[in-house]
Amino acid sequence: MAKLEFTNKAPDEEEQVTEKKKVNKRKLLVKAGAGVLIAAVVLLVVFFTFFRVKTIKVKGGSRYEDHKIIAESKIRLGKNICFLKLDGAAENIESNLPYCTDVTFKKKFPSTIEIHVSDAEAKYSVILDKNLFGVTDGNMKLLEITSEYYTDTILVIGHSIGTAFNPGQTLQFSEDAGEDKIRIGLSDVSQAVKETEATGIEAINIEDPDNIYLIYEDRIIIKVGSTNDILKKITLAQKALDEENKLSSSQYGELDVKEIKKAIFCPKDHKDMAELIDYDESLKPAEEQVTIEGEETSEGEDVESNENSDENDYDEDDE
Repeated sequence: MAKLEFTNKAPDEEEQVTEKKKVNKRKLLVKAGAGVLIAAVVLLVVFFTFFRVKTIKVKGGSRYEDHKIIAESKIRLGKNICFLKLDGAAENIESNLPYCTDVTFKKKFPSTIEIHVSDAEAKYSVILDKNLFGVTDGNMKLLEITSEYYTDTILVIGHSIGTAFNPGQTLQFSEDAGEDKIRIGLSDVSQAVKETEATGIEAINIEDPDNIYLIYEDRIIIKVGSTNDILKKITLAQKALDEENKLSSSQYGELDVKEIKKAIFCPKDHKDMAELIDYDESLKPAEEQVTIEGEETSEGEDVESNENSDENDYDEDDE
């Protein structure tokens, strides 16, 4: 037989118990929500007060004082480190402090910014105007303007760029077709020298972009012609110059690598190459150039001397 259960609770009492449970549940939810809200507010307060930039440090680089680098970064103390935007900060530093390069930033929580920077290496001295030179890095970024070129850089001769550039900018020629060809030629040669890590090159002549030549150790002219296959040409030249028992350290002459397949060396007397190699004198004002005084000669003797000189000129085609 089925058991019958009876309760003494009236229907109204059961409804009251159910309603009370619902009310208690709502109160718990409200308390929990309030707790979450309070916690969120506390976290936000901590987030916006604790994670603020309090310290900026500079790592690497020695040419500029730290406070100058920090000032040019435009990073301000008190900014929230999480939302700090560093777009353009590296460009600001590298443009206004030209010797700064490879600028990067590192956020160190909770409140420190590190600026990592390297010193650019002076690679080229470019003629901007008469007796005014631009010192550049390997990418032709103008580092500074000087009245004398740096002897430990590669001097770019045969063309003046002009003074329309400021330190921090990348040197460029005008958009004229001829000028643009020279700019591209210089850029290609510079890149090839950089990639091959060629040493001993003291000057690059770009007067004629189809007949570019390099000056090696003030004694050898390296003829590269145009910049077609320039990387191969400079690699070939470097190999020929470095190869033992081929060219002595006292030899003067011209090394032709225009044909790429082989390097052809034509020895010459250093006196015959003086005009090409003595670029130092050609860069000085007339009153500063060194004049070697000799015995006086008559007009007739001068003519005879010049004629003899023409007869002894070296002609590579006669070889």
